[in-house]
Amino acid sequence: MSFFKKNCVWFFLVPAVTALLAYGPYIALNIIHRTPWTFWRIPFVPVVLYDSDTYYAWIGAALSGLQYGDHLSAFDPVIRAIGYILPRSVSVAEVWLLTLWITVTIFVWVAARAIGEWSGLDKTASRWFSVLLACSLVLPHLPRPGVYTWYVPFYAFGLFGVGRIQDALRRAKLLPAVLWSVASILATSVYPYNVIHIALWVGILWFLYLHERFRRVIRVAMIIGTLVVVPMITMLMPWLVQPKFRLALELKFRIGLAFTQLPLLSNSLLLVICWTIFIVFFAIFFQHQSSIDRRLFNLSIGWIVLSMAWLSNIFTGVYIQNDHFRAPAVILAWLSLAVVWKVMSEAYASEHMGAAGPPKSSHWIVISSALTFLIALFMVIEYGFVKSYVFRGDYLNVVHFSHWLTLAAASFLVLRFFYRRTMMSAGSIWAFMIIVVLFGFSARAFLFNAEKSTFRSYMSYVQTITWIRS
Repeated sequence: MSFFKKNCVWFFLVPAVTALLAYGPYIALNIIHRTPWTFWRIPFVPVVLYDSDTYYAWIGAALSGLQYGDHLSAFDPVIRAIGYILPRSVSVAEVWLLTLWITVTIFVWVAARAIGEWSGLDKTASRWFSVLLACSLVLPHLPRPGVYTWYVPFYAFGLFGVGRIQDALRRAKLLPAVLWSVASILATSVYPYNVIHIALWVGILWFLYLHERFRRVIRVAMIIGTLVVVPMITMLMPWLVQPKFRLALELKFRIGLAFTQLPLLSNSLLLVICWTIFIVFFAIFFQHQSSIDRRLFNLSIGWIVLSMAWLSNIFTGVYIQNDHFRAPAVILAWLSLAVVWKVMSEAYASEHMGAAGPPKSSHWIVISSALTFLIALFMVIEYGFVKSYVFRGDYLNVVHFSHWLTLAAASFLVLRFFYRRTMMSAGSIWAFMIIVVLFGFSARAFLFNAEKSTFRSYMSYVQTITWIRS
């Protein structure tokens, strides 16, 4: 388990492995199909995940200096800079893979720091959690730009910043708190659904801090703010009904109509609700029994905010199945599992429980853990075996599997604590890690097989594309 303890191994091995995962499949396809170009050149990548071709078109437009809207956000200047630095012969696929390699590497590094910041685990354990998170979330989506690859390191940095904000506010160090607040919000602003969660979370932390110290002022400000905002809504209506907003308004109308007439409880929303309930009861029971008890309340806020943002946010209005929050939910789930692991490790080592068993006040945490474990176990079986990625080909099933597996593991740790009072064995830990890694690599293998089957048909267009570019 101490494999990642040395920094030299960690900071060398991670970029080496991510480079192999990013470039290796396409170099292998070149060798398998004996392509006429040099084996290490990648003129194209097969499209096997939805929206990938749209992102490739945007990358090509950015490299060519064309206007295509604001879709790539902060990545636009990066891609344009790469186009200026690299030779003219570089392909869209090669630029995409370069950005993939860089962002995934940074994500693994930053996620390890965020997990360590929140859980208090040593760097070796935090790094293992980060690797498992990458295997369960990023690995199954490597061929697709966007939410599961480009934007995840920024959200991980935002989580790291939220932890630092809490510490700064607790010590009344306002300047570091302000700086980390700005940094977290700016970093996550590259993707709307990341910044929605982090910005609301940061705002609540600041509200609680100010309310504790300036209670009367904050209450008066809330009353005045309400009296100002309500009339402003009617004043802004003529501006909102302009023709340029018509499509957005019609979309909101249809979504709102569907919500009122056909309510739907999505799988991801059920997961967030279960995590929220579990973490709230967990924080209530263990808030004074751990060295990181200050993190438990903050983590509960994070899950409550995410569950609320899932249903309604300032960008999309009311939407019962807003699955753009899947990536933040997976990352937060793995971070929460690390926090639960740390608290349970300290509880096992403590003599407070001893042979006397759990206190009588533990029935709510036991009930909530048992219910969430049963629900999570059912979902793990469904998405891990009944609807397995390998057999069904739905790439989101791996995300769902990762979601529910973390919740099942966290609730199982609590139940084992109350009824066995022994920590999981090394064999059980290794089995859990192997399952996560195998499901991640099986998903990538499935995608590679799909890429292999369509690769030859793509080769017929290479000569035409080369002629156009020349």
